[in-house]
Amino acid sequence: MDLTQIAVALGTWALVICTGWLVKGQLSSAKEQAKIQLYLQLRKEFDGELIRARKLLARQILDGASHAEMNETS
Repeated sequence: MDLTQIAVALGTWALVICTGWLVKGQLSSAKEQAKIQLYLQLRKEFDGELIRARKLLARQILDGASHAEMNETS
């Protein structure tokens, strides 16, 4: 084996290692983005439910509903 073949082999392995490192970084970024998207979606749904429940409770309190009435309509 001459020096050129060794250099090509080392260059190829360096390229393989760099590509693997870049793929790992891309997968990590994709996972993080998916987590953030899921968090935002769940928060939107959860906050929507809470806002409706808070409005209902506020209406019941302002109308002077009893504790039993509040529990029945929830």
